[in-house]
Amino acid sequence: EPVPPRTTHVTASLPYSAPELLLGRPAVAATDEYALVCSAVELLTGAPPFTAATTMGLTAAQLASPPPRLSRRIEWLPHAFDSIVAKALAKEPGLRYATCSEPIALITRLLRQ
Repeated sequence: EPVPPRTTHVTASLPYSAPELLLGRPAVAATDEYALVCSAVELLTGAPPFTAATTMGLTAAQLASPPPRLSRRIEWLPHAFDSIVAKALAKEPGLRYATCSEPIALITRLLRQ
């Protein structure tokens, strides 16, 4: 039986794309966590964590810039929010939370306090 060709193309929304996807590496569970937390940031703040005027600028930010400290811009966000987001958006997937539910649970608990 013939072996199907490997997928070399991934369709994703750039503002939610983890660095590993942008580098052509395989998606892992932490890739979903990255996108989920980008979505949570946008829901809470009105914008994804990384923004830029161009595709290249946004790609560069996703690959190299640390997540912004959103609590400095949005006064009602607790400072601990920045730490949760920073870990969930770590450039290396192995440095992120173990599951997608962990950062969401932490954000939920933090916002309820």
